Amino acid sequence: MNLVRLLGIILIFVGIVGVTSQVHSATSDYAKLAYIDQTILVGVGLSFTKMETYSTVGNYFLLSQTNPRLDIRYVSKVEEKFRHTVHGYFVREQYAPENPSFFIRNREPVNRFGLTYQPQWFSEGNGVSYGFNLQLKRANVYSEVPTNASLVGNIAQRTSYEAGVAMKWYGQTVSKLPLSLDLDFSYVNHLAVDSTIDYMAGISYRLALDFDFGRRSYFSNFNIRAFYEYEKIDSSLHAVNTKELGVSLSRAISF
Repeated sequence: MNLVRLLGIILIFVGIVGVTSQVHSATSDYAKLAYIDQTILVGVGLSFTKMETYSTVGNYFLLSQTNPRLDIRYVSKVEEKFRHTVHGYFVREQYAPENPSFFIRNREPVNRFGLTYQPQWFSEGNGVSYGFNLQLKRANVYSEVPTNASLVGNIAQRTSYEAGVAMKWYGQTVSKLPLSLDLDFSYVNHLAVDSTIDYMAGISYRLALDFDFGRRSYFSNFNIRAFYEYEKIDSSLHAVNTKELGVSLSRAISF
């Protein structure tokens, strides 16, 4: 079923690329890339995470609030309508049940991190880029869920990978500062899972908005990135949904 979804996403992506190639002349009038040269963005931020699944005693929600986050992105120089991005992130989370009737065994902070590689090709007017999303990550998952005999759940960690497609739209604010919108869809599977529950493949998607101050303001070469991420993976019990909402502030260094 997940492969069918992935194929559908790829077909939609190909269709969008076909459409955008026809309208590049319109987007080229206002599109502007934030960084043309090689750039490293070092950022700090906060995010909020919610992980949920269904148990025999009802929905089980775990929340982690005010997660400190570190992001490092490398953006290559644009050459012949091509560039690539490498993104590493580190997040520290501490989960607690949303429903006070449920409990969790591990109340200690846990670390989550990943490394993403995205090759990008630009449209003729530089208004749109499209490419692939490849990621290797260490993430969290349920290792135990509440039952009629015990209202206690627990989390464990997994090593997973993602492969999918990505698009990015480029524009400007009224004051001519660069603005861009990211969207990617990916297939998710696992290399190792530290849990007695069996986990299968799933899907994820991300939406991110980048606002760059450029070089003409007091906040020269700073970037604000707001993002939302959704992931759904199947298991031998019930599907697990993970949602993350956050923002980060980065300093850009071009060379």
